[in-house]
Amino acid sequence: MTLLPNDLVKRIPPLHTQDNLPDNQLTAYARLTLKDAGLTWFLLELHTDQDTFSAYLVDPRQEQFGYFSFSYLEEHLGIAALDVLGEIPGEGFILGLEELPSAIEYDHGFTPKPLIGAVKTERVACHAKGEGLHTSASLAPYRAYYYVASFPHEATAVYQVIREIIHRDEVNLSAFQLPPPVLPNFWHIAVIGDRPAEAVHQQIMNVLREGTLTTIPYELLM
Repeated sequence: MTLLPNDLVKRIPPLHTQDNLPDNQLTAYARLTLKDAGLTWFLLELHTDQDTFSAYLVDPRQEQFGYFSFSYLEEHLGIAALDVLGEIPGEGFILGLEELPSAIEYDHGFTPKPLIGAVKTERVACHAKGEGLHTSASLAPYRAYYYVASFPHEATAVYQVIREIIHRDEVNLSAFQLPPPVLPNFWHIAVIGDRPAEAVHQQIMNVLREGTLTTIPYELLM
């Protein structure tokens, strides 16, 4: 599932393509908004499933790099709370809340551009409403990290090696093992958190490459 036009999908690089680029070389390929919540995503990469994507998220209070899912966002964030004025007999009028569908929108006027410039423009708009970071602030200091590998056999030994790596070094990472029947037929190991030093990343990848790199349904990471 994707909100993006097909011609743009073909131009967006796959996951992890921009991982090692400095901030000033990152490219934002699309802008997505959930206006009722004041959320904006600048899309950086897209998985071949056309659902999982990496992006830079700007909200009224903070900014962050992350991995997201179109289907998860539509299901869990596509609801707006609307103030409703109603009348209860004998009680008069009261103000309540009613949930209404609220679509995540693709900005058709946005064209691919350096992420830093796109974020600065977004911050200017936020400042007009008294929200957001200063326009000259740096991007979020931590890049998101998300890798999953599937194994056709029991993978507890692989999982234990991953845990040893992330506990040996000072990193903000978590590892999860998902055995069948959580996902049919395969064992899955996921590593998520903040991107570690390159040496630690390479150790993790050397272990995960014993399986097949993939993604898993986003709700399993929640």
